[in-house]
Amino acid sequence: MVVVVVVVVVVVVVVVVVVVVVVVVVQAVVVEVVVLLLVVVIVVVIVVVIVVIVGEVVVVVVVIVVEVVVLVQAVVVVVVVVVVVVVVVVVVVAVVVVVVLVVVIAVEVVLAVIVVEVVVVVAVVVVVVVVVVVVITIIAAVAVVAFSKGMECEKREMLLRKASGSECQTFPLGDPWTSVSVMTCFWICLSRFPDNCQSVVYNEDTESCTPGSTAFGRIETLPSAIPEVSSNDAIYYLKQPIPACNASLGFSAYDVCGTSSCLYLSTNSIYYTGAVDACAAMTSTLFVADTEPRFALFWYVSLNYKAQNTWIGLTDRAVEGVFMWENGNLLSTWQNSYIWRWPDQPDNQHGAEDCGEAKHFTWAGVFGINDAPCSVYNFFICEQSHG
Repeated sequence: MVVVVVVVVVVVVVVVVVVVVVVVVVQAVVVEVVVLLLVVVIVVVIVVVIVVIVGEVVVVVVVIVVEVVVLVQAVVVVVVVVVVVVVVVVVVVAVVVVVVLVVVIAVEVVLAVIVVEVVVVVAVVVVVVVVVVVVITIIAAVAVVAFSKGMECEKREMLLRKASGSECQTFPLGDPWTSVSVMTCFWICLSRFPDNCQSVVYNEDTESCTPGSTAFGRIETLPSAIPEVSSNDAIYYLKQPIPACNASLGFSAYDVCGTSSCLYLSTNSIYYTGAVDACAAMTSTLFVADTEPRFALFWYVSLNYKAQNTWIGLTDRAVEGVFMWENGNLLSTWQNSYIWRWPDQPDNQHGAEDCGEAKHFTWAGVFGINDAPCSVYNFFICEQSHG
């Protein structure tokens, strides 16, 4: 309300100054004219106060709308607000003109003051009111636009992370559409795919929006993932809470494209069952990578933090050729199509290769895991159990 008071005072001062100047110029210093001017000033002050209050109410309404819909179609909201404010301005100006004319006619009839100077004064006052209202409208519109852009960035920072196709990818949930902003894109994705939408691929130049599932680190052998490495599109994925890790046992939080976990990276190498037992002793399990996001997390961490041959929790020791994760899940046909380093893997060479490993040290730069004898010594990654 401080703004309202300041605006009102400024308007009153301006109007009074203009009136005094006009009266002096036209030399119409008569009681009737003074009375008329006072009435007009009072009307102007009341109208300006109403305009300012309406403007503030409109801005508050915009803020509420923006918060509720998470800036859905932010540009449309701004346009609507500007149109509403302009309509209010036109109506107010019309009311001012009518009121002033009525006052002029009333005063002229009652006091029989029919002078050109009065008409001049009224015209000047109306012009001043119009100018003030237009300025207020422009300021309000600029403020709303700035607020919308600032809120868009703030919401994006709070909810989403941005990455390129060389860092993170996802699977498309449907055909792309056009959206005016990333937040609009993501909101529509959530409304259309409430159970699966975890990311979007968005191009700020073309405003193309493609809905996506859970984001994951880039997997070189995985087909149909977006955005492509060479694309100008960016992927935005939901931020996830960082888990609490048992630092006393050496566990730390690692995150890749929104998938995070508490991991222990071994400092020594050991045979497969020894790695399983070592993890169990810390109330954890040998890392299981049974989804694209988890496999990408394993690959990124083992490559960038160890760069050594590393066990992964996958074996076919129970039934030859039937690979099973340490959590009891079978290796799916889909995942079997992309996790191995070469098409002929797993090959069970010499009939003695039953455990999965990433050969970062032996075959540096080669993507995909290998089946190896469970008796060889490799480094390993334990995942902290929660709950």
